[in-house]
Amino acid sequence: MLYEPLGLQGTQSILVLRDVAKMRVGKVSVVCPSLCVEVTELVFLERRAVAGGTQLMVGKRRENRESVSNSQWDWRRFPHIHGFTLVELLVVIGTIGVLLGLLLPAVQASRESARQTQCLNHLKQIGLAVQNFHAQRNELPPSRNYDHYTSWAFLLLPHLEQAALSDEWDDSLKYYYQSDAARLTAIAPYFCPSRRDANIHSTRGDDILSPYETSGHVPGIVSDYACSAGHGPSGVWNWIYSNGAFIMGEGITDPETVPDGNFAPPNAKLVTWKSRTRFASLTDGTSHTIIVGEKHVRPSRQGVAPEDGAIYNGDHPANFSRCGGPGYPLARFPTDRFQTNFGSYHVGGCNFVYADGSVHVVNVDISTDLLGRLTHRNDHQVIDAF
Repeated sequence: MLYEPLGLQGTQSILVLRDVAKMRVGKVSVVCPSLCVEVTELVFLERRAVAGGTQLMVGKRRENRESVSNSQWDWRRFPHIHGFTLVELLVVIGTIGVLLGLLLPAVQASRESARQTQCLNHLKQIGLAVQNFHAQRNELPPSRNYDHYTSWAFLLLPHLEQAALSDEWDDSLKYYYQSDAARLTAIAPYFCPSRRDANIHSTRGDDILSPYETSGHVPGIVSDYACSAGHGPSGVWNWIYSNGAFIMGEGITDPETVPDGNFAPPNAKLVTWKSRTRFASLTDGTSHTIIVGEKHVRPSRQGVAPEDGAIYNGDHPANFSRCGGPGYPLARFPTDRFQTNFGSYHVGGCNFVYADGSVHVVNVDISTDLLGRLTHRNDHQVIDAF
């Protein structure tokens, strides 16, 4: 039952009366001089001795359940009014927990779908950059323009609206002698949002591979994408005999590299280079040939060359290229122990861009035979719908 404060004498249902020491809680009848009326049917709620008499708190019984604003109440003087019980509170908390349990997976799935769409968009940009590169030079980007120099990822920068960054690179020098700005500057299209942020540098392993010279680790920006080197035995999959769309370029150094394509001499400068493939080389058709896809990187190896070293370093093939086909299945999980395979952090599928610029999500359960037909540029094998 609620009690309505009367606001007597401007002090909100508090009366100071004399000779009421023997009053008991119950109905009282008093006269309110300030209101000039006799107030009856009061319920005596509280009695407190004060100077000059006894302070009474009284309230008029309310027969309806109309709400009373907080400004009319002194809540501390009504201890008989209760809030939620413990059982009610636990029921509310339990209900909220159930609703969150139902809602959270849907929110996470929606976010992952958005991230996968963004990843496909990045690959689409790379595919368009390849188209523009070919239109300008009448050739596809090489996986690396020459051993120890740079990779396809840096060669595409002018076609990804990064001409200023491309100008930071000295084309004649090996990766290890480039400026920090050229090696360490990240661009968003080379990262998958489901895996990591777009500003990760290699932490170890990017040192020169050569019998003629040595170097310490030279860090560079990494990437979540790699070009397709086709498939084949170890030692061939990213050399001049690779069967993928992007393979090592043909170059001339000063002093001369002997044999051609092998380790460039110390302090050698790259005089000129050209690619070994073009769209005409993809005799299986541009719509049936993978050029770039998501590269598999174990969480424990992120930033570590050669599995995930600097994407611009043309010295370590596993930094910038991957294989797919017999002996090179798609990684099913991020922790699969592969170093040169394609793989994704998206559940159930791996994203690729084909030579015609189209993007596709390939199921991780695809047969290695069919995957090999997609990565091989000219095996003349029929590709069924999948």
